[in-house]
Amino acid sequence: MIGLASLSSGSKGNCTVVRNGDDLILIDCGISFKKLKEKLKEHDLHEEMIKGIFVTHEHTDHVSGLRVTSDKMDIPVFCNQNTGAFLKRKERAPQNLNYFENGSSIGHSTFVVEPFSVPHDGVDTVAYNVFVNDIKISVATDFGFASQAVKQNLKGCDLLLLESNHDVKMLQECGKRPWKIKQRILSRHGHLSNETCHEILSDVLHKDLKHLILGHVSQDTNDYSLVKDLAQKHLELSGFEQLGMHVALQNEVSPFFTV
Repeated sequence: MIGLASLSSGSKGNCTVVRNGDDLILIDCGISFKKLKEKLKEHDLHEEMIKGIFVTHEHTDHVSGLRVTSDKMDIPVFCNQNTGAFLKRKERAPQNLNYFENGSSIGHSTFVVEPFSVPHDGVDTVAYNVFVNDIKISVATDFGFASQAVKQNLKGCDLLLLESNHDVKMLQECGKRPWKIKQRILSRHGHLSNETCHEILSDVLHKDLKHLILGHVSQDTNDYSLVKDLAQKHLELSGFEQLGMHVALQNEVSPFFTV
């Protein structure tokens, strides 16, 4: 079995599992080790299957469970130098820490993982393409706009997890968020709105894409039903109404999407 499941997706914690048979890698570990084990069990998986953890950036919702999980299981963690240096300064770095260069190709276990830079306000944020033989799985969240380089990296994937973080009007009217935070989210180094997500999809959708998962949905400035409805309308207008589409939730494990 080759595929992906979202274990948690949103501003309170992010963790995605990519599977190749009995081998797993995690993209981020923003949930506790206890929650991780519980969520893996929902797919009859266990923590001993995890071969590595790949970090997108240092924000707490992506690394809160990283050090404990890695140290307990001696799981290697991979990130770039800037992210690793930040984790070390904040005493959040695991013992088994390994560095890569953005744009490099990392062969690990039965996976080939390629990190690529995305514009976000982390110290050096990346998204990932994961290859298993000729299958390409892309995980791209936490960025404010898609450069041509980002779009190019997302093209040709068999399975895509893409951010659809906020509704612009809901964010602007949200009383819980100070204006400074709203400006950050709306900036080119913030998060993708529903509309910007659809603009990216217009460039990267293709007939061989098997599954589309929309994630990192804000619970304060977006709505899961709205994300689903708007995306379905976009897919219909684009001629991709048959594409399997799912919205990843904060507190629930997604189905396992296989290719």
